[in-house]
Amino acid sequence: MNKLKRALARVGRASIWAPGAIPPDEIKYAGPLKRVALPVFDLLLIVGGIYAVQSGIPALDTLLPDAASNALGIIFVVCAVVCLFGAAFPRLWPVEMGGKIMLVSILGMYFVALRTVGGGTSTRLFVSAAVVWGLVLPVLRLWYLGVEYAGRHNKPRRRGTKGTK
Repeated sequence: MNKLKRALARVGRASIWAPGAIPPDEIKYAGPLKRVALPVFDLLLIVGGIYAVQSGIPALDTLLPDAASNALGIIFVVCAVVCLFGAAFPRLWPVEMGGKIMLVSILGMYFVALRTVGGGTSTRLFVSAAVVWGLVLPVLRLWYLGVEYAGRHNKPRRRGTKGTK
């Protein structure tokens, strides 16, 4: 039982909810985003993906065979789970970045399918607008991950070292 407690405590310290996981100068804005909005959004994507697998995706079903549409739904769920783990554990940020890129790609493909199939009915217009609204948070997160990556890897070089003029 002590091993389990230690393991759970270790997982807790590695999570975004641990004290100090977010730098103090970012806590005011990044705290609610990283600790609440992103995990909740990823959970909603998981639920939506499960519904897509169970019920199908009508716009994609008209463009793709049923097996491909179902596979896309399963890939969507897997990517959303990967994103949730990446959002919950900051050290998994490269995994989250890959998952977010895949999610944005799938949602972008769904948007294109909605706009090209169905002749622009008002229902499809609304759903396609909702898909675009759903892209805002993942694209914003990808931008933040890119900024954080650049901050980690852009170290000033000394003059005269390789790669400088």
